[in-house]
Amino acid sequence: MYIKLKKYLLIYAQSVRCFEFAMINKYTIKGQPYFFKKLFPLKGVIFISDQAVYYNYHGAGCSLKFPNFDLDYNVVGAGDGDLYISLWSFKEFYRAQESIAEDIPLAKMLACLDLFVQNGVLACHAENGLRSYFFAKNWLHENAISISILLNKMN
Repeated sequence: MYIKLKKYLLIYAQSVRCFEFAMINKYTIKGQPYFFKKLFPLKGVIFISDQAVYYNYHGAGCSLKFPNFDLDYNVVGAGDGDLYISLWSFKEFYRAQESIAEDIPLAKMLACLDLFVQNGVLACHAENGLRSYFFAKNWLHENAISISILLNKMN
């Protein structure tokens, strides 16, 4: 399960970054689009590789509707360039990719997330017994999906 989840973590991160890069290019933004929401419609469509991606910014992040899947991600709590991943949004994304009817058991998912933290894929911030996960900056950079790499592509 670890290898399969890691594959979908990469797809999740790449999908978010492709969307953000398309928004950055279209609206000439110099950073995380969420922090520049006054410069573009909060709900709309953007084309990525000639495919329509529908987006809807909401209180804590953004919902995306790609041609083959939906994805929801949060930005609140993340610094500029950080990519936050919630347990719920990733589980839903994974279930949609695998057409799985039931949830992955919570203990199994948390064990995998802990392995991702140990292996440098994710970083974890724990406060008051609650865990928040972020994609590790080095991992994003190694996979060429860090926000700084995307911004440098514009120059």
